[in-house]
Amino acid sequence: MRKIRRRVRRPQKAGAWPQSDHFRDIARRAITEWNMKRDNLPKCGAKGRKTGEPCRHVAMANGRCYVHGGRTPKGDGWHKPRWPDGDAPNAEVKLARKLRDMERAAKRRASRLAKMTPEEREKYARWQRTHGPGSPQKRAAEREYRRQNADAAKLFENKRADVNPAVVDLQRAIDELERRASAISFDIFG
Repeated sequence: MRKIRRRVRRPQKAGAWPQSDHFRDIARRAITEWNMKRDNLPKCGAKGRKTGEPCRHVAMANGRCYVHGGRTPKGDGWHKPRWPDGDAPNAEVKLARKLRDMERAAKRRASRLAKMTPEEREKYARWQRTHGPGSPQKRAAEREYRRQNADAAKLFENKRADVNPAVVDLQRAIDELERRASAISFDIFG
């Protein structure tokens, strides 16, 4: 006759709750409910690059999933760092990680700028001036303003080039006479 070995349960450790059968039942029920609910939630509007099919992730408030820009900050503060919530249990760890990542990014940026040639540096500075922080509408309005200024400058350049040489001579004569008149009036009243 064969002896049946019974599994001996070891005493549970302090953090053994997630390994218990009761916890696994709760987790299994929760994930089943989520999977049933997920099918009815709105989906992300992005298309996959390789397949061209729509993304199947659940959309966030802005209509995109966390992968396709749902977590991207919007509005005037999009360029500012997002600090961790101070009430979170691991807020200090998150803050330290955030500060370390920001410092690392600043060092990378400084080394990249140090390696640039003067022409690349000027191109980078020009890009920085034209792509400042702010809302997309504000940046679009500034681009349109710059474009209109460039068009106006071209228009005035063309008008100056089309001027008759006789008119230029007359303008020089007028300027000279005005200069003489101011010199005479200065002598009289001076």
